[in-house]
Formats: sequence, structure tokens, C-alpha cells
Amino acid sequence: ARLINHSCSANCNFFEVQNRRFATAVVVSIEKIGPGSEITVDYAADLISVSLAG
Repeated sequence: ARLINHSCSANCNFFEVQNRRFATAVVVSIEKIGPGSEITVDYAADLISVSLAG
């Protein structure tokens, strides 16, 4: 997807995945998204952080 829009009832969440050198923001679907549907996240929600050993 090229664009992600804001919605208070979002269909995706941001996750921050980290290893020793890099942090990457990942967008993960929290419900089924059909073809042509908008991808949305709640910009006000906190990032959920996931630390990877490595």
C-alpha cells in the first residue's frame, strides 16, 4: 500500500520492531481487509514495541 489513512476505528496497528541496529515501523492488519479497501490506523494510538534478540 502507498497510503495509510487515519481512523478512530482502524483496521491496522503500527508496531515497532527492533534489533541491535535498527528500528522498523510495521503495519499489521487487525481485521480482514478486502481488495480496494482503505488501510487505516489510529494515529493517536501508542506504538506497540517488540524487541527481537539478535
